[in-house]
Amino acid sequence: MNDIMSNVDSVFTTPEVNGTFNNWCGNCNPMTDADGDGIWSTTITLMEGDYDYKFSHDTWFGQEPLVAGSSCTMTGGGYTNRLLSLTQDTVLAPVCYGSCTPCGQSSGPYNVTFAVDMSQVAFSYNTPEVNGNFNAYCGNCAPMADPDGDHVYTITIPLNPGSYTYKFSYDNWSGQEELIPGSACTLTESGFTNRALEVTENTVLSSVCWSSCETCIVGVDEALGNVLNVYPNPANGSLNITLPSAEQVVLNIIDMTGRSVLSAASNHATLVQLDVTSLATGSYVLEVSNGKELRRQVVQIVK
Repeated sequence: MNDIMSNVDSVFTTPEVNGTFNNWCGNCNPMTDADGDGIWSTTITLMEGDYDYKFSHDTWFGQEPLVAGSSCTMTGGGYTNRLLSLTQDTVLAPVCYGSCTPCGQSSGPYNVTFAVDMSQVAFSYNTPEVNGNFNAYCGNCAPMADPDGDHVYTITIPLNPGSYTYKFSYDNWSGQEELIPGSACTLTESGFTNRALEVTENTVLSSVCWSSCETCIVGVDEALGNVLNVYPNPANGSLNITLPSAEQVVLNIIDMTGRSVLSAASNHATLVQLDVTSLATGSYVLEVSNGKELRRQVVQIVK
């Protein structure tokens, strides 16, 4: 076991390693630095298994301040320690005292900026928020802001390195994203489908469309959709479209990746009903074309 002591902020004489393997005994496994390079080490004979441990010095006079939730630690009973799973003879890589990484290399927390594009939602909301296992899915404790008014809401949260799940919601869980299991950005566990995130450095996530893994389709003009009367929206089985006149039109529903998922044509009717039961929950764009004019309307499908 190795330990680099260059960032210790107190005077020390002898580093030591304490863990479940030695009953946290204090100085019974002292470490040495024979070549004076600042890397202290010791070799201990252990059985296969899982162990908690941490570095300290001078019979618990001081101990390393490990960060809960970081990649090399486990927290239980109010204590945060390093975690070791042993299956064979092992030489652990040197780590900086109090860190999961070598000295001079950051181990977090890292600033992660989340961004959700609300420009194509068809419901009313006040404040989007991000909820994840990093904040216990707390509700409105991480509200997002849109200072420039472009409908892209953001928030920056410091997170320790590790794997996380999260999703966007609004107004303290008044509503939440309906994410599609198996899609590229999601992870489904215990019946819940959320977005997945791996934190290894400061990160600015690309803005994604509500309930989608992709950016919103650009050029969607909802004002054109005002010519259409589309209901119910959100829709759960059938979608009704009232046209301004009895003309021949082609209707096309496009998902947030730009893929056509449903097409139909009207027979000079002013009311067209589309069966959308085959569509997954999420945001879509309805396009209606008479060959001369293209009208678009954002629609939501719910199950």
